[in-house]
Amino acid sequence: MHDFSILKDLLVILALIISIIFLAHHLKFPSIIGFLISGVIIGPNALGWVQDPSSVNFLAEIGIVLLLFSIGMDFSIEKLIGLKRLLFLAGGGQVLVTLFVTMVVGFGFGIPIGKAILIGCMIALSSTAVVLKILGDRKDLNGPMGRMAMTILLFQDLCIVPMMLLIPYLGAQGDVDWLEIGSTLAISITGIIVILFGARILIPKLLGTVIKLQNRELFLMTTLFITFGTAWLGYAWGLSLALGAFLAGLIISESEYSYQIVADIMPMKDLLIALFFISIGMLIDISFLRLNYLLLILTVVGIIAFKSLLVLVLTYLLKYPARLGLAAGLAVSQIGEFSFIVALTGKNLNLLDAIEYQIFLSASIMTMVASPFLISNAMTIGEKFQRVMKLPESIPWRLGKLSLESAGDAASEQEETLKGHAVVIGYSATGEYLCNVLHDTGIPYQVCEFLYDRFEKAKSRHPHVLFGDATAAPVMERMHLDAANILVVTTNQLDEVERIIRLAKSINPNLYTIAHTRTVNEIEQVYKFGANYVVPEELETTIEMLALVLRQYHVPRNVIASQVAIIRQDKYRPIIGEQVSAATLDQLPFILAATTTEAGMILENSPCVGKTVASSGLKETGVSLLAIVRDGKPISNPADDFVFQKGDVLIMIGSHADIDTALGVVGCEIVS
Repeated sequence: MHDFSILKDLLVILALIISIIFLAHHLKFPSIIGFLISGVIIGPNALGWVQDPSSVNFLAEIGIVLLLFSIGMDFSIEKLIGLKRLLFLAGGGQVLVTLFVTMVVGFGFGIPIGKAILIGCMIALSSTAVVLKILGDRKDLNGPMGRMAMTILLFQDLCIVPMMLLIPYLGAQGDVDWLEIGSTLAISITGIIVILFGARILIPKLLGTVIKLQNRELFLMTTLFITFGTAWLGYAWGLSLALGAFLAGLIISESEYSYQIVADIMPMKDLLIALFFISIGMLIDISFLRLNYLLLILTVVGIIAFKSLLVLVLTYLLKYPARLGLAAGLAVSQIGEFSFIVALTGKNLNLLDAIEYQIFLSASIMTMVASPFLISNAMTIGEKFQRVMKLPESIPWRLGKLSLESAGDAASEQEETLKGHAVVIGYSATGEYLCNVLHDTGIPYQVCEFLYDRFEKAKSRHPHVLFGDATAAPVMERMHLDAANILVVTTNQLDEVERIIRLAKSINPNLYTIAHTRTVNEIEQVYKFGANYVVPEELETTIEMLALVLRQYHVPRNVIASQVAIIRQDKYRPIIGEQVSAATLDQLPFILAATTTEAGMILENSPCVGKTVASSGLKETGVSLLAIVRDGKPISNPADDFVFQKGDVLIMIGSHADIDTALGVVGCEIVS
């Protein structure tokens, strides 16, 4: 008889996963935390629904392979270069200082250096999966706090590679042979380079060949083959399956098919990662939690405080506001999923005993459980901290390539000359295009950008550029909004848009504000923030398609423009369901069919030559004279005393019959 007990365990776990995802969706908490807690409850140390956690460990290890693959997919050389300052100074400082502190503390308590480094690795790493989920649900991934937190997490993920290479040597007995470690690491690094360059040549060709066949199943199977094949190749070289998978993700991230790969592999990855977190929860001993709760609480508070304050100090030294640094620190203050792998490796190497392992696992899960509450209130806590401590927005001395103090002084001198200007928040692609047009048309403007690379790009091209987070009142106050005419907010993150608009309106209630949003559902909400006009991406696409359809039916361009104007002036209500009157809608088809525009040129013998608009008889025909083109220059809405000349081109709108009458009265020849 076959043993189907593993099937029963998987059914229990799958039912649990479904329930957790359902509850997480409605209660708006990260499902990963639910998986961890559920693993604790159903494990052999609690309810005992799953007696043998090892029955799902194999699938959990595959989940780790896919997790490391997805982390590798998030990497790109361009991203690393663009974020180099914050990435290496803040992210690198956070990891290195954590390792240094744990070694110093370990030395003071007589802890072997190998164990101290292992503990430092476990504490230094945060949970990319948890933070990504929470910030994504809050739509704050591209906000200032989200960008800073994800940059620090990016460096932590980068450290996974050297950590995976180093950890096996931390448990060496006796004197450490650094030469042997160095040579082994050199061989491992050589293996990584060989795999990277070899796969970089082969994988794009393989994917390119497969994608031409337009076979979805073949594409998915090829992706899995590449993932697990590279993982196995790394393992065969003496690395690990997880590191090989990371390299596979890193290679595929450069592919033009990477988004489709993520879409195809994501459901499988999510299921297997759920198994991983549940299996981790099963390892927790409930009785240990009950007997050592005070020690665990102190450990959790210490880890969260240490990591948060460390990020605060490092980012503050880099001239970022204290409130933002503390908020980002709170966001990355938990222990990460890769730390579980580090801890398990340490336990297998006898670097951690059973009690130390339980302390770490329990404290890690508790930090993850606290993450949603910490991240949700991070900005509020950061602002209160900065206000209570009476800290300035940034330190006054110079560090690195940019000093807010000096840049701000220079900007202030320039901004004094601005009046009636436009303020553009964000130098994204939209902001860049808008600034270029404003520059070409001679309209005064000022740009505010928080990302350093974008700031440098804007500063090299435009005269009035301010570095700072526009959601902060001190930065907003330096934009001279009281003298500005228009504020354009290019970000589509709702929380940022709300804070920027409310701050701007508090400075200048009459400031005309244009905001940007992604979906229809957000339009009214942004209007409630105080925006005068909202530009939704999806409806602008709809309007453009409407215009193209009408052009195919030869509807005059001015009529199309009128219909588009009606939609926009009515805040898009004709499209999103808040309709104009039924009578108006009923008449639109007749208006479109009965109305036309025509261009007619006045000939030398035309009876209207030398006459004014009023005396020519044109108005009596019923047409509207929109404009006159003379010597290639348009004259819009000509006055009644305007005198016609030979060669003038009249742009008229009216019914077909009225247009025919007007052409005869003024003696025009139709311009084709």
